[in-house]
Amino acid sequence: MEIMKRFLEIDLAKGLAIILAVVGHAFPDAVKGFWIAGGNSVAASMESFIYSFHMPLFFMCSGFLFLPKLTNGGVSQTIATRFKRLMIPYLFLSFMYLGGKMVGGALADNALSDNPIVGIIFGNSPCFGAWFLWVLFIMSVIVLCLKKVNVGLLFAAFIAASYIPLHLDSNFKGISAILSATMWFLMGCVVRKHYDCISKYLNIYVCMMSFLVILSIHLYGGMIDSSNGLITRTIAIIKTFTGITASYTLCYILASKFKESTVTKKLQMCGDYCMDIYIVSMFVLVPLRILYVNVGLMNYIPYWPWVIIASALGIVLPILISKHIVRKVGILRVLLIGG
Repeated sequence: MEIMKRFLEIDLAKGLAIILAVVGHAFPDAVKGFWIAGGNSVAASMESFIYSFHMPLFFMCSGFLFLPKLTNGGVSQTIATRFKRLMIPYLFLSFMYLGGKMVGGALADNALSDNPIVGIIFGNSPCFGAWFLWVLFIMSVIVLCLKKVNVGLLFAAFIAASYIPLHLDSNFKGISAILSATMWFLMGCVVRKHYDCISKYLNIYVCMMSFLVILSIHLYGGMIDSSNGLITRTIAIIKTFTGITASYTLCYILASKFKESTVTKKLQMCGDYCMDIYIVSMFVLVPLRILYVNVGLMNYIPYWPWVIIASALGIVLPILISKHIVRKVGILRVLLIGG
């Protein structure tokens, strides 16, 4: 069945995306507005570049793999499977972080909301990284419920819907996230549907051109009038699209021409463990950030060596922990990576 087919380039893209996610989270002051490195620092610029496309790349890969589920199996069965895979880890992390912040609030990066339980239900989790799981589950349900609508039309509709958050305030954070992200999930569905045709154009020239576009926007986008939300949003969409295109095309080239290379194999491993790394790295990077910022290791260890160390530990330790503990202990496997 098509639903069981593996695509090496998708595994590589997930591996690249999770590496970028860990690096982005490894900056010790990222969630504090770069008060250590400075808002105009290389670190802040690098994080902004990474965040412009790394999570949409995940959404695109998820949509790519999800398309067969729109034609195979029942809706209720698929929703139940997605709930176990995504929402059980989301709820576990959310309530664990809720308890942790209630006990050690002085060390928390962000204070709890007035109604944290309601916030958790609507995607505002005390766990800074768990939002992705909630959004991915909700958008999966939305697409399943609209499965009879042509996926191309849905993609076009959600491109238009992604502009709606411009008119919503912070009380609609969860809705804004869904409207902004679902287009990339549907982009993956469209790519999968027309993959035989699209894959013919995935070459080094497309990769380089896309990278040059996103780099140019990143470097010179500040010259655009940011007071015009419509233009700013459009530029952001182009930036994300070209980032996804450059990244995925690179992975396609690696899968096609460098399948046995060390880089390809390491990326594939990260892709295989992407959920594990995403979840378990929070238990690595948060204590490291507390040590660096709150305990004061930043007075002894330079910024960039710390980022490199935190990034390496945030990738390697989760793989080892998951391989030898999480995936071997049934309850941990269910609570942390959805079974």
